[in-house]
Amino acid sequence: MVLSKKLAEAIALRIATTIAATTVYKTLASKISVSSGASATGIGAPIGLLMMQGVLQRSSIASQRLKINRPKLHNIMQQNGNLQFIYFIVEKPMEKYIHSIPRI
Repeated sequence: MVLSKKLAEAIALRIATTIAATTVYKTLASKISVSSGASATGIGAPIGLLMMQGVLQRSSIASQRLKINRPKLHNIMQQNGNLQFIYFIVEKPMEKYIHSIPRI
């Protein structure tokens, strides 16, 4: 049990590091800032809101999937700054590492 907790913590840290370095994260951040800039002018408000809603929905669905499949990892990520909501960004690239965490 202690080993699985340490493994989950190590993987959560690796996920957070990978998220910060991914191209997807940088692209997502640039899209959100561009859409928020367009929203501020009133020109792209509907598009900005639609994009934000899509990102939030993907984030929520991936978080629920993580909670069902790996509840311990979900809890660790939640306790460390609600990282479970950005899990969708690295879900596919980190899949083999996440599946190596034993279910408890």
